[in-house]
Amino acid sequence: MNSKKRKIYFIGNLSRGLTLIELLVVISIIGVLSSVLLVSVSTTRNRGKIAAVQSNLSTVRSEMELFFLNNNESYGSPAGFYDDCLGAIDGGSGITFGGPDIVEALISAGQSGNGNIVCAIGPGGDSWAASVPLYGGGSWCVSSIGFGGAGTASGGSLSEAVCSSS
Repeated sequence: MNSKKRKIYFIGNLSRGLTLIELLVVISIIGVLSSVLLVSVSTTRNRGKIAAVQSNLSTVRSEMELFFLNNNESYGSPAGFYDDCLGAIDGGSGITFGGPDIVEALISAGQSGNGNIVCAIGPGGDSWAASVPLYGGGSWCVSSIGFGGAGTASGGSLSEAVCSSS
């Protein structure tokens, strides 16, 4: 066996490390990438909340039609406009806006939305509309005529409850 030691030569100095400029460049690249990621995650989260509001209000629309058919063709009472629908239902004001399944879907929509749920019941309980403000602006509205889209619940008391464009 050959017991000679081999000499290995390195080009450059191994103990050199990173310069301050190189370190700052790496940190700035990581910062830019993380900010892009955070914006993307935030946008995706808001889209998820909007989808949850739309889904819950779609459930409200379906359940209200069943409620209408099972309750002497009335969506609820008394007729009026309620800028805090859940507060009016839970606050003992005596309004009826569908059954427990509808209230549960309204609560879920409100938790995913960005503010109070607005609802309106037309005269004689023959029409209804409900809307929830969305993150990023605007509101999503559903009504007794089958509408589901951008808008705000309006009417009630003396006029038909509808979704008006925002």
